[in-house]
Amino acid sequence: MNSNLVYAASGSQRMEADAISKNGQRPKNHKSRVKYLLIAAFALTAVFAACGGGEVSFDGVYVGKDVTCTISGNTYEWDFGDGMTSGGTFTLDVQHQGKGVSRGLMRVVDRRSGESEWKYELKGNQLTLGKDVLIKQATPQETSNNRSLFGSSRGSSGTITITTVERNMEFELHTEDDSSVTIDWGDGTIETKDFLMFWHQYKEEPAVHTITITGKNITGFQCDSKVLTNLDVSKCATLQLLWCRMNDLTNLDLSKNTALTDLDCRGNKLKTLDLSKNTALVDLECRHNELTNLDVSKCVALMRLTCTVNKLTSLDVSKCTNLIELFCLSNELTGSALNALFRTLHSKDAGFKKEIYINGNPGTDDCDQSIATKKGWQVKLAY
Repeated sequence: MNSNLVYAASGSQRMEADAISKNGQRPKNHKSRVKYLLIAAFALTAVFAACGGGEVSFDGVYVGKDVTCTISGNTYEWDFGDGMTSGGTFTLDVQHQGKGVSRGLMRVVDRRSGESEWKYELKGNQLTLGKDVLIKQATPQETSNNRSLFGSSRGSSGTITITTVERNMEFELHTEDDSSVTIDWGDGTIETKDFLMFWHQYKEEPAVHTITITGKNITGFQCDSKVLTNLDVSKCATLQLLWCRMNDLTNLDLSKNTALTDLDCRGNKLKTLDLSKNTALVDLECRHNELTNLDVSKCVALMRLTCTVNKLTSLDVSKCTNLIELFCLSNELTGSALNALFRTLHSKDAGFKKEIYINGNPGTDDCDQSIATKKGWQVKLAY
């Protein structure tokens, strides 16, 4: 596979750039998610290879650390190495061609991700999709060791700042190329490491500490149950995965994190969550907060949404045409609000089951489930 993917665009499903690192390990607790998120990026690679632009070529089979892709004509088949497979077809609708530039629509039909469509421009050996997605030629060395298979933000420095009163501090960090990061623990201790896990014990208790994390190409950050009162990721534009579960956060600014595909902020004290810039988001988990409103109209790549145990009185997912799982249990949705939600569910055939969970809402017994079932959705009351 001679391609390299830079992404932050609307309208396509994405995978985590560090999902397959050079040592072949996946991020903690992400195996099931990666199975779904791999698909579209690989399909785009297949399209580019089939276009034959410039010096780009493809020999028909790609074997990575855990995955294999076979391309024949306009079809592709993926084997994820764990018993799960996917595949489908792609077509290019050329609407303009001249002076070495072709433009049109690319359509992908995948067994797992369903139908997707992007505008594309092919110029020489470079294919641009939508506004921000770019596939370009990579060197065989980069491809062989998986350093930059799905991202090329190489050299981009980022900073994450967190505030906590936890004495025994621990978090997990991922970088695109397993490069080292510098941690200022806020007590005079500064260290540089290239480990996956980071931990530190403060001498005094209780005390407030501000921790500063600096490194290149930080793509994933996970810090759960560590009494975080502040989390600033505004200076880490390369971040694609953010898990900050079970903390004391009352605010989360994600306006600069346009590459984010996986967000899990469950169990905090968030009253608002602005996702207007997070068009690449595929998996959103925001249960057990204090949200009264959730606008996902810009989250066009969203496949899974869990907003259980909040204070939502309405929810519109009409722009989320890739959605396959929706958990909205234990909110304040009346029968009419649930019916309105059902009407916004997409009706396309995703190639696998689509489920919505609604128990614990005031309108659970009064809503008209047939509105959803006629669109191919299964309405369920509990997990």
